[in-house]
Amino acid sequence: MSEITTNYLERYDAAAEADKFPLVRQWMDNEPLPFFKELRAKRPILVTPACTLLALYDDVTEVLDMPKVFTVELYVAKQGNYLMAHDDDALHTREKSIMMGLLNRDDLPQIRTMVAGIAKGLLDKAGGRIEVVYDYCRLVPAHLVQDYFGLTGADPKDLIDWSYWAQYDTFHNQPFDLRTPAENQHIVDNHNRTSALLANTSPA
Repeated sequence: MSEITTNYLERYDAAAEADKFPLVRQWMDNEPLPFFKELRAKRPILVTPACTLLALYDDVTEVLDMPKVFTVELYVAKQGNYLMAHDDDALHTREKSIMMGLLNRDDLPQIRTMVAGIAKGLLDKAGGRIEVVYDYCRLVPAHLVQDYFGLTGADPKDLIDWSYWAQYDTFHNQPFDLRTPAENQHIVDNHNRTSALLANTSPA
């Protein structure tokens, strides 16, 4: 069986300047594997009107090692004073250390055991059929948050809802994600709603 030939770069080069990045964003969202496969093979550094895409591991790691040259300025407008909107500075180092302190590396064997037990319990209760994404991949970490961090005062399904909207707004609702103003605001409103609920939840 012959391999399917893609022509992303041919379409990209033929597109009008204003359409180039929207095309790239569409392929990243809907066809990432074949799109990046073609980039790696033919143009591993793709310069678009909005940004430059890197498709090779060595190039990505080189960029990540130079935060003063390749900055996180693109995310500042959305993430404000959050540590991930800072480069190699005092705030980033301090707050990253605080976050890392929440998880003691000495606890990793215990956490692995907890995760295995949670996963087994969910599979045992499923009766041979399970909705993998929600009832397994999302529910396991929700139970871990309860069992390890002690946030037992919330329903696991609420934890999933709160986490989903926080992550979605923070990392997938950027100005370059090409959403309509209404779609953008819908995500923001749900993030605000769930953040308020989380803030009012007691640990136990």
